[in-house]
Amino acid sequence: MQKLSKKEVVVGLMLFSLFFGAGNLIFPPFLGESAGTTVWLSMAGFLVTAVGFPILGTIVVARTKGLQNLAGKVNKRFAFVYTILIYLSIGPFLGIPRAGSLPFEMAVAPFVSEEWISHKLALFLFTAVFFSIAYWLSLNPSKLVDRMGKGLTPLLLCLLVIIFAGSFFQPFGSYGKP
Repeated sequence: MQKLSKKEVVVGLMLFSLFFGAGNLIFPPFLGESAGTTVWLSMAGFLVTAVGFPILGTIVVARTKGLQNLAGKVNKRFAFVYTILIYLSIGPFLGIPRAGSLPFEMAVAPFVSEEWISHKLALFLFTAVFFSIAYWLSLNPSKLVDRMGKGLTPLLLCLLVIIFAGSFFQPFGSYGKP
């Protein structure tokens, strides 16, 4: 068995933190509550679709040495259009607006009073600061792996352990009907 290098572990942790989003934190407890007594079947489906498929997709793209090569197996024109559409949907069409609005709605909006500051102005200020930090983090791509893998991921994992321990030691109740 081959031993993983320190860099491979850091890259793995970075990939975990990139793929692990708010949906992976919020949706499973909601799914478990809604599933009731069928929670294990529901969680199995979630693990296949929300964990297994992204990992499988990453492996396939890596083994074909890029999305362009993978899509090129269909047709060169298809590969060009498909790759552009994927990158646009990951970035400016879906990912970037969601990356700015979701943390605002989850962490800031509940504490912002319309009497104090308008919701739109608060969202503008938050996204300006949020994307300024994101821009600063991405200015030096060679440090991105270190910053994500050594900084943000351990913090994320600590928060997950705290949430898990809290829910394990103080559960909300027993299983209900699905």
